[in-house]
Amino acid sequence: QETITCSVDNDCIGNISTCNTSTCTAGGTCEYSLIPDCCGNGICETSSGEYCNNCPTDCASPTDCDELDGRSDYYFGGSSSSAAYGIKFNVDVASEISFYEIEADLSLGVTEGANIAAKIYTKVGSYDSSSTTWELVFNGSPTVVANLKITMPLTAVQLSQAGSTRAFYISLQAEDTLVWESPGVVASNSHATISLAKILAQQINNYEMPGTVNFAGNQSFYGGLKYNIEQTTTTSAPTLSSVPSALPSDQPTLLPSDLPSLSISPSLFPSEEPSISNEPSMMPSDEPSILPSDVPSVSSVHTTTGQNLDYSAPSTSNNPSNSPSIAGTKSPTKTPSDQPSLLPSDLP
Repeated sequence: QETITCSVDNDCIGNISTCNTSTCTAGGTCEYSLIPDCCGNGICETSSGEYCNNCPTDCASPTDCDELDGRSDYYFGGSSSSAAYGIKFNVDVASEISFYEIEADLSLGVTEGANIAAKIYTKVGSYDSSSTTWELVFNGSPTVVANLKITMPLTAVQLSQAGSTRAFYISLQAEDTLVWESPGVVASNSHATISLAKILAQQINNYEMPGTVNFAGNQSFYGGLKYNIEQTTTTSAPTLSSVPSALPSDQPTLLPSDLPSLSISPSLFPSEEPSISNEPSMMPSDEPSILPSDVPSVSSVHTTTGQNLDYSAPSTSNNPSNSPSIAGTKSPTKTPSDQPSLLPSDLP
């Protein structure tokens, strides 16, 4: 892209194109960027309503739209009859699409440049179904173009879900105008299939839908159905990584970690479960420990009498203890005892 020099933003406006915004940078050059959700930025943004029928500059076949055609547009002519006024057929949908235009092939007796009065009706389900009603989606007189065809844009895009069926009925005001293929063949692609059609011979109430007299069955529609391909997004399931992430996650993990987590800050609430530590706690615990200690504990209370014991100084009492010691001392006492010993002494 050509570099445009500038002093202010307005210097760049003269070179700006559709769906672009311009800024004069600190270096004195114009910088251009695309405007999102704008028809003309080269991106088919279906989320903002851009399709082939309303934004052909951004959306194009076969990625964003396609056509299901009974035959190539270069061919013309086919079976016709002075008793035929219309055709009805079903479309079995394989993926989510939305129909926006129908092209019909006409007989050799039609003159290029003439205007042909036509109507199109549609409904969800088969044309023989009574559970749904027909809806008028085109009423006009399109001009016959090269190879004897007329193009009829629908007044509203007709969305069809994957696995559904949609019926169409094309009614022409003049007889011996519509052509079809006999015997019929099925037209199909990866998105939809046009099933075999029925030719309508009766014109009722100014070619209103649909005629009740079937002129012929098991015929093929000679024409094309244009449709947008609806872009569906899928959300993939989260994957589990064996490598820890650089930043903490806002969500809890699905599986426990092999390594203990380290917290810099204390928790706001006490834990309901006791913790197990190899280091002594700073404050004495009110509850007994779960595991035995490697160091013997020292109690300040006698386990039998319940009396408090003071180990800070020797006892000054002259009274003997309540219970004599079981084993003798290795050294004699410095003062004689007031009481005889329980066992005879080896020394006089």
